[in-house]
Amino acid sequence: MTTTQSQARDRRLNDGQPTSQDGEFSHQPQPRNQDQPRDPPTKPLIPFLYKLVSSIGLVKRALNTGILLTEVYVDTVGDPEKYRTKLSDIFPSIKFVVAKKADSLYPVVSGASIVAKVTRDRALRNWVFDESAENMHRNFGSGYPGDPETKNWLEHHKHTVFGFPTLVRFSWGTCKSYFKDGIEVLWESDATDEDGSSGKTGKKQLKLSSVGFTGMKKRSEEIESSGKGRCKFFQARKLEQLSKF
Repeated sequence: MTTTQSQARDRRLNDGQPTSQDGEFSHQPQPRNQDQPRDPPTKPLIPFLYKLVSSIGLVKRALNTGILLTEVYVDTVGDPEKYRTKLSDIFPSIKFVVAKKADSLYPVVSGASIVAKVTRDRALRNWVFDESAENMHRNFGSGYPGDPETKNWLEHHKHTVFGFPTLVRFSWGTCKSYFKDGIEVLWESDATDEDGSSGKTGKKQLKLSSVGFTGMKKRSEEIESSGKGRCKFFQARKLEQLSKF
């Protein structure tokens, strides 16, 4: 993001000549919240769900302030009809117009797009890093994949173990190429039982009993004592499961 671009968007927003009947709401999801662990089958749904939840939240905020909404225009991620149906089910009294590239079709969505970008620009300017490395800087660029300044920032701030600062959404497709040289980490929870279910993915499932939590039938004394198939933490300390304390 260049200063010129940011200032231009600020001017466009201020030049809108708002009246007493105009207003704006915005929602800023945190990158780390969008990077919570998820199963591969549900991963494609995440952008759709976040967009849907944001839309629902914004509509509720408007209604809670006493605004009478009759029509809402939405720029969608994914299937517009599914998106519209979900919103209409929750707010049956409101007419929803949902379309891809809606910012190029409806002036009100174009205005909302400017609000979103200005909000993002301000959030970046005021961002407080959780990390404290001395060589960090704020030349983020526009944040778009093709921006050389954004690429340079990602390259300069990548870490072979921790990835990127919390400012970055790790699940962003652009980030994947930067992880190729990263150090592979095997977590304790990656261990699986010998008889763990493989499921459709071919991967064995970690049972709760293998990390000390069980509601299943207790194994034989011999297997329990050996710690076979259990988490390495318990094996190393020769800890056994107890049904009574």
